[in-house]
Amino acid sequence: MNQKLKIFVVDNDKIYLTVTQKLSSKISSSFSISVFYDGIEAFEAIETLIASKPSELPDLILLDLDMPIMDGWDFLESYNKMGVNNYKSIPIYIVTSSIALEDINKSNNYHDVLGYLVKPLNLETLESIVLKN
Repeated sequence: MNQKLKIFVVDNDKIYLTVTQKLSSKISSSFSISVFYDGIEAFEAIETLIASKPSELPDLILLDLDMPIMDGWDFLESYNKMGVNNYKSIPIYIVTSSIALEDINKSNNYHDVLGYLVKPLNLETLESIVLKN
């Protein structure tokens, strides 16, 4: 990896966030991880980047479904309406504790969602996601 991979992690689980940051540091030091505790924080950050620095948009989003204020589904709906793909195609991976078949099937309705992963995220899985980008 020549340039820093910009990853947005959208999740309110502090343990998961700590583990993800530690796992990513084992893969490479060339990550820039931004943490958002709910969907609205991430949405507003992306909106700001589109308006000011579209080149700084993330390369990857790891998104939880169950969060306060704006959950993962609401984030995806707002994200799709925002037109981010006019600036950059950003792969999104849902990383959640939900094993509900209805959630897995619903995630297939979003073309930006490339995968549905059940927590906990392990080193091999995170590495395979990161190396695709």
